Amino acid sequence: MLVRIALLTADSWVGGGDAPVYFRIAHSLLDDQSIGTGNDFRTPGYPFAMVPALLADRLLGSGEAEMVLAGQHLLAIALAVALLLVGARYFGLWVGVAAGVLAAISPILLVLERLQYPDLLYAVLVFAAAAVLAEGAIRNGNWRWLVASGVIFGLSAWVKPSGEVFLVVPLLTLLVALRGSRRAWVGGAAAAAAMIVVMAPWLAYNAADGTVGMSKEGDVTLFYRAFDYDRYPVPTDVAYGEGMRAIQLTHHSRPGDRLWQVTWNSLGSHLEDRDEALRHMGHAARVAIRRHAGTYLVNSADDVRQTVGDLGATSPGQWERFPYYDFLNDQLQLARVDVPPTDVTWGIIKVGNWLAVAWLVVTLYGLTALVLPFTRDPTFRAAGSAFLITWLVAAVTTALSHGALWRYSANIAPVGWVAGLAGAWLVWSALAGRSWFSRRGAVPDAS
Repeated sequence: MLVRIALLTADSWVGGGDAPVYFRIAHSLLDDQSIGTGNDFRTPGYPFAMVPALLADRLLGSGEAEMVLAGQHLLAIALAVALLLVGARYFGLWVGVAAGVLAAISPILLVLERLQYPDLLYAVLVFAAAAVLAEGAIRNGNWRWLVASGVIFGLSAWVKPSGEVFLVVPLLTLLVALRGSRRAWVGGAAAAAAMIVVMAPWLAYNAADGTVGMSKEGDVTLFYRAFDYDRYPVPTDVAYGEGMRAIQLTHHSRPGDRLWQVTWNSLGSHLEDRDEALRHMGHAARVAIRRHAGTYLVNSADDVRQTVGDLGATSPGQWERFPYYDFLNDQLQLARVDVPPTDVTWGIIKVGNWLAVAWLVVTLYGLTALVLPFTRDPTFRAAGSAFLITWLVAAVTTALSHGALWRYSANIAPVGWVAGLAGAWLVWSALAGRSWFSRRGAVPDAS
């Protein structure tokens, strides 16, 4: 609260990038009851969530941007409390407190709160789904909790289409937690069915437009990964490959002026069909990835490492750096009140980054989470597997399709923090001797 009091009073406006598009879609939903124009790729979950802020602005007149950011600050406070309670319930008070503090003052989440992007809402839904899944797992595959987790995972896919990969998470979690019993298959199927039902309207909407899945940007994403990010040469033996290669040789990809954007505009104007242009771009990317499969897999593994490392960085990412401190400092300078004093707020934010770095050290760069499926303690195994598998599936699939990006690290930071801390509690209790820890409270079997 101390950090957010100042930020809540900071002057705000509709930001750059995709933010104006989200506001435009939200206005279309509110005024015209339609998705609106200019929405080539985006699922409408975040604009739906923005509608109450737009209504509040019409009632209070405080400004649309400020109402959206105020709502996100309140959502982040609720997330910090949830991490404390959930972590304490499944893994002990120290894990809960540490995870809650990280969510409260870590710069990587504070930045998301000040951006009119879907990432914070996505992070909240992913954590909520993992927590509900954990409850279902420790209840021996209770179908009500599993169906609820599928519903929440489905809602996350409405906010960001990458959430559709969570379809496999309940089954994988239950196979580990219940050791492959029939209840694992039944529960996993129930959760997946609930998720599909929630996603069905948007799946049908995309299917009518010739797209399979929640995302219309698969071709763009792979083109970005292959040629903007990994910089493979565009193959010239595919349709329009020579033209795309010529653009690649003359255009240096950079933030705000990506190769995929220039290529799409050029190829789309030549073909007079932008969707067909995307299909050719996606085909070229798949060919390039197959021909560089070895380096693609190595780079993807390194992207997973970088995704974890970005949780403790102040200017993360080798490709799209974002200076957290500069951004947050600018936001604090815009505050209309000096309560608490800026120096106090700034000091808390610095502590938050030190704690994020400490998490990397204590959890051995997150590797301690990997012990969770192997403990004999059923609660630790079941709940820990829910958070670990959610984190791994999200990190690996994002790295394979897009590469590392600081916002995607923040998306899954809450589940990663909880999993890493829970694993660290097991690892360090085993190394220090269970009797030492037992004198300070009950600990699970760390065998």
